[in-house]
Amino acid sequence: MVHVDLFAPVLAAFMRGEVSDDPFDLTTHYRASFALARDAYAQVFRHITTALDSRDDPVVIHCTAGKDRTGLVTALLLRGAGVADTIIAHDYAITHERIAPLRPQLLTDGVAKGFPADLYERMLEARPETLLTVLAEVDDGLLGSARAAASRLK
Repeated sequence: MVHVDLFAPVLAAFMRGEVSDDPFDLTTHYRASFALARDAYAQVFRHITTALDSRDDPVVIHCTAGKDRTGLVTALLLRGAGVADTIIAHDYAITHERIAPLRPQLLTDGVAKGFPADLYERMLEARPETLLTVLAEVDDGLLGSARAAASRLK
């Protein structure tokens, strides 16, 4: 098991005031993740590639709710494998209804950490337009390591 924190650089940048956009807007959060955690994403894809090359065991990617960190890594893998953005965004949007049973506890946890409920609730959404927007901005540098890992999935 390997832990890679894809959002630590983003949260640190928000805390330092380096990202001035709305921190509760997922598009802003995801864009910042792609920009500030490039090395972490590359590390995740290297671990996936290594695991797939070295054994026949499955690879599991997970996070708290399975929509942000897992969703972004999976979206990049799918895009790297040539899947259309609209299909990837549809898959991501299914997460919104699937995490519905978790949403009250996730919201409670966010409020306990000091986040305003109405703002934090926005972070618990999974809308296709959010992912479509950020996927349209992914550059080849970030996508390169995802393509390498995705090539092992076929």
